[in-house]
Amino acid sequence: MGLIAKKLSGFFLAAIILFLQFSCSSDKENPRLDLPPKSSMSMDYEMGTSASSGGRVENGSLYFAVAALHLGFWSGVAAIHTALPVAAFEKAFDHQASWSDDEQAWIWQYNVALGSDSYSAKLTGEIESDSVKWQMYISKSGNPLLENILWFHGKSHYGRRGGWWVINHPVIQNISLSVQPAIKVDWTYDKQDIFSLKHTYVANQRFDVLQQKYVNNAFKGNYIEYGKTSEAPFDAYYIIFAADKNEKYTIRWNSNTKEGSIQKEGAWSGCWNGSFQDMNCD
Repeated sequence: MGLIAKKLSGFFLAAIILFLQFSCSSDKENPRLDLPPKSSMSMDYEMGTSASSGGRVENGSLYFAVAALHLGFWSGVAAIHTALPVAAFEKAFDHQASWSDDEQAWIWQYNVALGSDSYSAKLTGEIESDSVKWQMYISKSGNPLLENILWFHGKSHYGRRGGWWVINHPVIQNISLSVQPAIKVDWTYDKQDIFSLKHTYVANQRFDVLQQKYVNNAFKGNYIEYGKTSEAPFDAYYIIFAADKNEKYTIRWNSNTKEGSIQKEGAWSGCWNGSFQDMNCD
């Protein structure tokens, strides 16, 4: 090997070593972030069966029907306020983040489709001591009003053990846009089958389908909490509070046998078997 070739070889080797050192240093200064679990935002309203969606409520299933009715309300709220945020958040798991020196944050950027609509999404994660600050900006293709909207934001523990989200809702009235908080999400996470997720309806206004306009939200303060536990015989639960009626319901069920119970606090309780038929509570 000639002298020039040796010098070039040495130069490239030194450049590679320098690059690796810089990369390692950068990773130490800005360690890659793990996204919060998908269960931190997306809630299951099915109690393990499509029966709760209103498609099948058999004769004699009064208690299960009452439980399904309350879940139906929240399923409707979720369809309006969380469908796009959940789809955009879950899409981030299919992409790698890149570090931005300008924003001092990790950034996920990608496109997401929901029905026939297409959106561009930008999720940022910024380390703050023992927590991570998250912000999701979404733009809708072909709609200049929905451009770079802060659709949701939140914080999570650096160890992914819990955190919160605020899901916003763009309100368009008289060709003007305002963004209001709609759902406050509180979540904890231990492992895949043990967690809790609470959605609180905090919107000041809601869209009334019958009147075809925004009205004061009489359901503000309502919440639903969903969780999985290691307890027996019921390993899953909902706690539903209707602030407008000052009523609280607790629904528990077994995710394998589908047996369950519902209790209206201070009033009554009832149970159903694996076929969703009413039965005596033990």
